[in-house]
Amino acid sequence: MVTSLDVAKMANVSVSSVSRTFQGKGYISNDTKLKVLEAAHKLGYTPNLLARSLRNNRSKTIGLIISNIDNTFYSDIAKYIEMELRKLDYRLIVTYSDRSLEQERNCLELLSSSRVDGIILIPVKPQKSKSNLKYIDALIRQNIIILQAFHRQYEALDSVIIDDYNGSYLATNYLINNGHVNIISVQGEGNVIKLDGYTQAFTDNGLQVGKNNILTIPSHADAIDIISRTFVENRPTAVIANDNRITLDVLKVCKSLNLKIPDQISIIAHDDSAWLNQMGLSSIQKPKETIGRAICNNLLNRINAVTASTDPITLKMETSLIMRRSIKNLHFPKPDIS
Repeated sequence: MVTSLDVAKMANVSVSSVSRTFQGKGYISNDTKLKVLEAAHKLGYTPNLLARSLRNNRSKTIGLIISNIDNTFYSDIAKYIEMELRKLDYRLIVTYSDRSLEQERNCLELLSSSRVDGIILIPVKPQKSKSNLKYIDALIRQNIIILQAFHRQYEALDSVIIDDYNGSYLATNYLINNGHVNIISVQGEGNVIKLDGYTQAFTDNGLQVGKNNILTIPSHADAIDIISRTFVENRPTAVIANDNRITLDVLKVCKSLNLKIPDQISIIAHDDSAWLNQMGLSSIQKPKETIGRAICNNLLNRINAVTASTDPITLKMETSLIMRRSIKNLHFPKPDIS
């Protein structure tokens, strides 16, 4: 029987390092953790803490790592995931990576040491060619099932993503059909697919994207100041806000600049929600409950060996445009009756 001493010898580390790796207690460097996990895999060492493959040792617990706590869309998705898991007698542990690769790794370590049966990962965008690929690969070799949601960062993982290309195309095309050409797209870093849909709508209508009309907000930057200066310089007739946090920033800028919606500026927001409905803002709707169910079903099918294919599976969820009162039709301007 393989013991922790055998793992320590192969990895050339102390027994206490092996213990800290699997218990998640005390400081241990990332390099040492990887050495221990590699040695454990080669020796077939599966301590009781990580024996997820044994039916009588399931924790009935799933971990969720959210990359951006400010995005209420993720909070809504977490709610539907928890509701679906509860129906199936599973519990959910929610952690936050705060768009940090180091914190994401800490979350993975916490969940793996907490005996979760699987992990739902909303991945952080790789930074300067750095990612958590080696650590994720090591966890996979320890039979920890990981599913990534909304961003396909790791090719070996199952994915549940949203058709953001189509959502952005629908929003942009609708604005163009209503006479808008000076349309600003505001998004955080890493929204390439949304930008592709935005630019394709211009191309299909025989138009060019205006200079400086693609506005990407760096992480932890002063978004309100950046958006405000862009609005003053470009004087757009419409704006597409690509997540809930940015939508709030855009609304604050409109208020500070005394821009009336939709008379002076039209708005379409991604990630429909109850408060967008209350404010009458047009939006791109994503079926949150369906998405939450798809994430749970995909992950649990892997955990319970229901999915026969060993190849990674990608599910793409559809989007739709919800039209409300935030779009002005420039082809038929409201007559001036003053």
